[in-house]
Amino acid sequence: MGEKVVEVQNQIRNNANSIRDYIDELANWEAEINSIDSGLTNKTLPLSEPPPVRNPIKDSENPQAQTDEKLKRDKAKMKDYYKAWDKFDVDKELEKIEEKPTMMQAPKVMAKPQSKILIKGGNPQKDQHKPVITTKDPEVDRLKDQGNLAFSNKEYDKAIEKYAECLQRAVNPEMLVILNSNSSECFLRIKKPEQALEHAEKALDLDKKHVKSLVRRAKAKKMLGKFKSAKADLQFCLELEPNNTVIKQEIGKITAKVQMLLEDLQKTMTNKDRPSPDNLISIPVTDINNEKIEEVKKEVVVIKEQTTKAIESIAIEKLPIPKNLVEFERTWVMLSEPHKLRVYLESIPQDTISNLISKGNIESDFFMRIVNTFIDNFAEFQEYVQVYLEALKANKKFTILAKFLTKKEKTRVQELLGLIGKPNGFEIFY
Repeated sequence: MGEKVVEVQNQIRNNANSIRDYIDELANWEAEINSIDSGLTNKTLPLSEPPPVRNPIKDSENPQAQTDEKLKRDKAKMKDYYKAWDKFDVDKELEKIEEKPTMMQAPKVMAKPQSKILIKGGNPQKDQHKPVITTKDPEVDRLKDQGNLAFSNKEYDKAIEKYAECLQRAVNPEMLVILNSNSSECFLRIKKPEQALEHAEKALDLDKKHVKSLVRRAKAKKMLGKFKSAKADLQFCLELEPNNTVIKQEIGKITAKVQMLLEDLQKTMTNKDRPSPDNLISIPVTDINNEKIEEVKKEVVVIKEQTTKAIESIAIEKLPIPKNLVEFERTWVMLSEPHKLRVYLESIPQDTISNLISKGNIESDFFMRIVNTFIDNFAEFQEYVQVYLEALKANKKFTILAKFLTKKEKTRVQELLGLIGKPNGFEIFY
């Protein structure tokens, strides 16, 4: 609503400027006409013969009447009429129009500059009393206002672009929180919960108690099926704002969704074809001799030994180059000895390894297996650490992978990064 009012005011201001330009042009035209008129009045055209006079006036008639008639004619000049426009106050007339709303037009309300568009999620009444956040860079404020206007027009992709441009220039922490939070809301509107979660996390890294970002992170988690974590975010919001009805509604929606999923799961697990107890058949139970159990255990041990010998007998040099990340992970797990794993890695070109890791869907378990192997045998795998980490950083799901690690696992990754001098681009682990 605020942006619409600003747009109407800009239109009125432009109309006033147009009227002033029109009056200026009219004054210039008047001056030009006066100059032409005075030139024609003073100029006498040469005539070969004087014009005929139908009713010659005698000198004996009243000459004063002629003078009076001439004066009346001179009083009706065009320039005197246009001079009345100089006394017309356009701004005052516009103010009168604004004060008298018509039936087709609502009363105009003056909006504050840099008005914020209230987006669903948060406390609107509380937001009205917050000071409007501006920056020293007018370009940042301009881009932010354009993003807000695009959002109000439901042009969410355009709003995301404007917020992204603004994020590249903004340095004010409060402004960064608002921009990331608004971007999160835009991604939620276009059903992209991963990006919405990412921007909400960035906003909360700067302000852990920003209610709107907490609500939007909860919505993104809900769309991703993380109902327990989403409900925890909303309950924390409710502690900050106990009277916020929007948060209470979202908690109710999540509770209803979880209940519905539980009911569907119970229906799925219920066996409708289960016979009644009367139709059950009694099966005699025989005790297993302990000697047979020991025999089974011995057979399992023998199979494990045979499997180990088979793996050791494999010629590492003849192992095929993996075609995908699944084959690469399976071979990595199979080769438990570091020197055999090194021989295997030397047989694979570095470009192939980079493509496998950067384009594959790597899981956190395999990622930590790689990290632990490099740390425990750093001297043997030192030359591969940088290559593998750079390939991981190029993976599209690298950020999501890092967020799913535990604190203990992140500490382990920090230890590996410390061994190679803490390269840039891995700040997400700290």
